[in-house]
Amino acid sequence: MFIQPVCAEEILFHIDMLDNKKSNDTYDIPVHIIKLSKHIIAPVLTTIFNNCIAEGIYPDALKVAKFIPIHKSGDTSNPSNYRPISILPHFSKIFEKILLKDLQSFPDKNNILCPNQFGFRKSFSTVRALMSLNDKITSKGEENLCTCAIFLDMKKAFDTADHSILTKKLYHFGIRGNAQNLFASYLSNRKQLMTTYTCKSDKEYITCGIPQGSVLGPTLFLNYINDLPDCHAMLTLLFADDTALLMSGPNILDLQNTINDEL
Repeated sequence: MFIQPVCAEEILFHIDMLDNKKSNDTYDIPVHIIKLSKHIIAPVLTTIFNNCIAEGIYPDALKVAKFIPIHKSGDTSNPSNYRPISILPHFSKIFEKILLKDLQSFPDKNNILCPNQFGFRKSFSTVRALMSLNDKITSKGEENLCTCAIFLDMKKAFDTADHSILTKKLYHFGIRGNAQNLFASYLSNRKQLMTTYTCKSDKEYITCGIPQGSVLGPTLFLNYINDLPDCHAMLTLLFADDTALLMSGPNILDLQNTINDEL
């Protein structure tokens, strides 16, 4: 995989696409300030990003996430009742969008991703996933076969992804050399801090997981979970980590025993 160098015009485009309503980032930089100074900072960012691509290094300054706790329901003193919203540096979002173009096109050109993965892919959707599920069950019914479906929702799927395993999988799929080094650098040495209306926590290192709220995160996760259908005998339909497992057969009891063994 080869990551294309970036030009100032591409950076200007991504700056213009930043959402003005987004909160200030980790460094309390508002979007409108970046847009006002875009013609000054674009050439500088071009040099920095191209050096990062050439050296295979993702800047540590762009790997600090600010988390804001949003209360869901229940006791406000219980941390489990809050959902953390991750806010990354705006410059990180710009660089990630540049890298995303190659990270998405490479698997598509080489037919790497599982054809039954319907999440975070162009021309794929939940509707297509449901149509495929319905079609497969209906076709087996027409053969007088029973079909059993198991629906899995992986708890904290993005947060528990192992960095070393993901890096090895990227290498296996052909993302090697500087490209692999860059994505390994992107995942490593990341930090986060929690903020409230009144204070900020100290920064702590993140030892695993794919960054929440990131541009690259969903596509990296697709590579991480891509070989799940190969490790069992059931038909697998995926929407990112949401998984449907299907198996058909003439006898319900035999089907149940086989599926339990597979699980």
